Amino acid sequence: MLEVIKSPVQQHLPPDSIRIAFSTKAKLIPMAKFAKSLNNSQPVVFVVGAVAKGNPTMEVDYIQESVCISKYALSASVCLGRIMNTYEEIFGIV
Repeated sequence: MLEVIKSPVQQHLPPDSIRIAFSTKAKLIPMAKFAKSLNNSQPVVFVVGAVAKGNPTMEVDYIQESVCISKYALSASVCLGRIMNTYEEIFGIV
């Protein structure tokens, strides 16, 4: 299901959240290393682009940090899979 929300997007995000974008143009860091470096007491919002070309995640003003988790371009589904797998390992979900 898809729900279209009105702009600005920030009003729908937790006010004290850490907002992270994924981009091939950002600094390369392994997802596990990056996730472990985050403050776990704050909500984390991951912004993943869903386009084949362009860099929309680095063009929005509500992002606090951008990272790259692969030296190869990833589809949105693979990027989301890496995020989920990392947090499964961190929280011991099997």
